[in-house]
Amino acid sequence: MSIAVNINGKDYYDKEEARAAWFEEWLMKQDFEQDLIDRENELEYRRVHPDWNIPYVMYGVRKKA
Repeated sequence: MSIAVNINGKDYYDKEEARAAWFEEWLMKQDFEQDLIDRENELEYRRVHPDWNIPYVMYGVRKKA
């Protein structure tokens, strides 16, 4: 007797079938078109702002005595 895997309200007794169901559900939730648009915007921002990767310093600089 195997243990049922419950994905999205359905019981699956086969791990491969359960993984396939989970993957299909995950694919349906993805918005690949918006991901591409966001990536293009990010690349444009990085091109326009060459210092995008420099962290802000949130503390003071120690004075030399």
